[in-house]
Amino acid sequence: MNGHQFSSRRNRVWREGFYVRKQILPGHDRPNPACAAKAEFDTLRRLSESGVLVPRPVSLEGDVFIIEYLEGVTLTQAIERAEDGDAPLPAETLAERMAEWFASFYAAVPEGVRRGDVNGRNFILTPDGRLYGVDFEELPPGAKETDLGQLTAFILTYDPPYTAYKKRLSQALTRRFAAGFGINAAFALREREREFQNMLLRRQGMATFSDVWYTESTKEGWQ
Repeated sequence: MNGHQFSSRRNRVWREGFYVRKQILPGHDRPNPACAAKAEFDTLRRLSESGVLVPRPVSLEGDVFIIEYLEGVTLTQAIERAEDGDAPLPAETLAERMAEWFASFYAAVPEGVRRGDVNGRNFILTPDGRLYGVDFEELPPGAKETDLGQLTAFILTYDPPYTAYKKRLSQALTRRFAAGFGINAAFALREREREFQNMLLRRQGMATFSDVWYTESTKEGWQ
């Protein structure tokens, strides 16, 4: 929809035809929006030139840059649809697409740089089955295990949490990371537990979430 404004806590993002405009808004961690816009635009350009599936960067002017519009659904929506039977997508297939994206990303960035901000809204699954990464305001230092731990924590706790599909997807993705990147599985689990704890702090008072997390994580030996 032309002129549609996308939900964003930190920026102003809207569609114009075949393109998306993103305006970086000032914040305590980015006092110069124009510099932050240039940094993200340059990141997108480098990733795109390296063959990573990201929105194609088009132009930059001040604190606003333009990228191509991607038709599709977020990773979160893809999981919801698969669970509802609306658009069946086997967990192994989705895990494979995700692992392929991360393989191309890690090959394009220096060792010791991770994706960061790995929540499901930052990935778009297109109608032809390709997975794209979006939103690259920061590429933090860290380990692949942290990306995996945080990503599986988000997947498992999307409402409703800890469904059979989400468990299969998390397990399949962990296997893919182990086979493709030689990760330390115990480290990844610790990172997932750390993200669970951070979620509990952010969601204080949500007894249902806390009870489910405690019960399921204990089953996996994380008590």
